[in-house]
Amino acid sequence: MIDTELTRRFGLIFPIIGHPEPWTATGHLAAEVSKAGALGMIGAGPCDRDWIKAQFDAAEDNSVGCGLYCNRLELEPEMLDFVLSLHPRAIYLSDGDPRPYAETIRKHRCRLICQTRSMDEIDNILEAGAEIVVIRGNGEDRSNSAETTFSLVPEASDYLYSRDDEVILVASGGVMDARGMAAMITLGADGVCIGRRIWATQESPLSGKTLVQELGPHTTFAEHVLPVQSLLRTMGSKAERILSHMPRKIIKEPPGPGAIGELGQDFVLEDQSKPRPGEDQNDR
Repeated sequence: MIDTELTRRFGLIFPIIGHPEPWTATGHLAAEVSKAGALGMIGAGPCDRDWIKAQFDAAEDNSVGCGLYCNRLELEPEMLDFVLSLHPRAIYLSDGDPRPYAETIRKHRCRLICQTRSMDEIDNILEAGAEIVVIRGNGEDRSNSAETTFSLVPEASDYLYSRDDEVILVASGGVMDARGMAAMITLGADGVCIGRRIWATQESPLSGKTLVQELGPHTTFAEHVLPVQSLLRTMGSKAERILSHMPRKIIKEPPGPGAIGELGQDFVLEDQSKPRPGEDQNDR
């Protein structure tokens, strides 16, 4: 188990959320993601009610969340009540301001996840009371973000830390393997949101040419189509091993008298000239 705020608060084995891509993130796929010890998501997006209901039925009693677009809820506010009536574990909002819908979600005792592609929207997400902020960068060719995931994650982590906020930070955009997951956690994320890599699994509704088109430059994954539980457990275990062998961890230090107050300046590395406890200097 990779111990982060995401795994602790949501009772997960691995700090992974399945990206709620419409039509692709089906109930069956979401259920398998949750069975693996991650958080599966159904991608409602622009989908009709019959399709959404069918996906929750397919997920059976497995604990899954559901993704919705804020810009759709502006036109169809009753869609939120419909989805909440299906008892999702969490609502994943994107593409718009989540604040008008937060209170309704809380009244249903449902957890709120909000995605943003820029730092400009984080304050709105915090005001909405989201438990998880998903920061989605340009880590893949289809993303509309101008900034890379690698630049957004540490900036968001610094900002949330400066506010002493307990919100969970999740990285999204281009995370395709264990190394990417470990990198995002090292940069300050509590977990990752994965889409396309999960699509190349036996439970995915995509196949053949459609799968190759969706994977884009990552078409080699189409040659290694595993059950989603095997994929996530392998990915999570490898990331855990990578993180356990990190030579030094980044420590956050609260600003003190005379400290530099700008974001990104309150991080220091442990003294690398000294061996760690139990470590022989000759082994370094």
